[in-house]
Amino acid sequence: MSRRTTWLVATTGVVAASLGVAGFVAFGGGSDDSPFTSPDDRPRRGGTLTIAAPDLTSLDPARARNPIEVMVADHLYDTLVTFDDDLDPAPGVAEGWEPSFDQQTFTFTLREGVTFHDGRPVTSADVKATLERISAPGSTSDFRFLLEDVTGYEAHHVEGQGGGLSGVTAPDPRTVVIELSEPFAQFPAVLGNPGFGIVPADAGADFGESPIGSGPMKFEGRDDDVIHLVANAAYEPDPAYIDGIDLVLSESTTEAYEALRDGVVDLAPVPADDVNAARDAYGDAGFGPLMAGVFYGMNTAAPDLADPRMRAAILAAVDRTRIVDLAYRSSVIVADGLVPSGIPGWVENACGDRCVHDPDRARSLVAEAFPDGSVPEITIDFDDDPVQALMAGAIEADLEAVGIPATLRPHAFGDYGPFLIQGDPELFRSGWTADYPSADAFLYPLFVSGQDDNLVRLDVESVDNLLREARAEPDPRERRARYREAEQLVLDQYPVVPVAQFTNRWAVGEEVRRFEMTPLGTFDVARLFLTRAPGSG
Repeated sequence: MSRRTTWLVATTGVVAASLGVAGFVAFGGGSDDSPFTSPDDRPRRGGTLTIAAPDLTSLDPARARNPIEVMVADHLYDTLVTFDDDLDPAPGVAEGWEPSFDQQTFTFTLREGVTFHDGRPVTSADVKATLERISAPGSTSDFRFLLEDVTGYEAHHVEGQGGGLSGVTAPDPRTVVIELSEPFAQFPAVLGNPGFGIVPADAGADFGESPIGSGPMKFEGRDDDVIHLVANAAYEPDPAYIDGIDLVLSESTTEAYEALRDGVVDLAPVPADDVNAARDAYGDAGFGPLMAGVFYGMNTAAPDLADPRMRAAILAAVDRTRIVDLAYRSSVIVADGLVPSGIPGWVENACGDRCVHDPDRARSLVAEAFPDGSVPEITIDFDDDPVQALMAGAIEADLEAVGIPATLRPHAFGDYGPFLIQGDPELFRSGWTADYPSADAFLYPLFVSGQDDNLVRLDVESVDNLLREARAEPDPRERRARYREAEQLVLDQYPVVPVAQFTNRWAVGEEVRRFEMTPLGTFDVARLFLTRAPGSG
């Protein structure tokens, strides 16, 4: 089961509640619309930012498994590529890159003078070693699957042949060449994920205990339940205003939020049940859409769902707004398409009339599909979690109300992923978290035939062709246009019921200024500053 499918089955209401530390739009106590911002505030240097860090178990970027670990990785390590204000790939450690005409080979040129925290230069050999470390035989890194398109991945990771990734070469200290097995114009965006933070070529298995990166913060040490990071004074183009970051370890999101309310930390994720109270206390700046969501997939290969009119009827029957209010309350927003809001390629209300709750239309479609009245019973598959059980029950009632008999089929959490891949799901709960801010991340893996994560079993040649054309298109405008067209074409097949998009849930203390989140749940420490006395904690 791929990492992506693991996320598909793990993004339940309970798990998602612990993911309130990720985000992808600007927000926070220091943003311009914060109730704590004064026109007299000016950037000042000094002070230590304190962050409540639940579930932080590793400082190794390759082992980052949750949003807080990805956030910390971003501060400690730089990546080849970063993102500009429009969320397009921009220079990072690489000052630039040149794609081949067919979008299968990318030549990256590293910036001069980039060094690790111990003073050693960052070279192409370190970049190659970083990618090979993530994709090594036996690697359990959540990011290894993002390298599947690199030439030689299977021989390196799956078959364990020597020689590393044949598709990654370092012809000189400042040049990295990456060859892919098929066109993928958005591949540089993949390398902007903090999980691809560049580490020294000699990094060992215990690297996360005393890490060495090249990012704006560097590891200083730890004592008891606090990990200390200090500003990298040599960081280019500019070092951070703050002196450092203290990561205060906590057992849960609830404990983290209590630490903020007690004045122990400056930043903390907010539990789902406290969203409204946190908004009242800290303003709305810390709440915005995430590039993650939950939906119900429809197995297009299942005999009972083979008729697209039946799938369209199910979509019209489900009252998504009521289900979101019932199961998630204010911690999510109703999804309006396949590509979530806030990232390039999003189209407002992409689902359009298809997603309008219309029981009469649903009944009419059912009558068209089954004129003799022999409407099949639909099974509703979900992982047996209280939130998911609540949502599945509401969907069952909606279907019954329009004449579609349904039965609930819960599965133990550990069994659910294998069942979706190997079993016979019909209407099933699923979810998705993207690794890079692009429409591609929400369309290609989920809906191209033959992909491991195409759990709806969609097999439509025109969809496949359009998404492959989008991946091969060098012009960003044309590429986004193709992705928009592809989203509409997929929606025309009625393979999913979009349910909800998860949201940021960060509470930000009043002394934090200019706090902005990025698509992968991190913030720019070079921009952020504190209003308390310089040098204070």
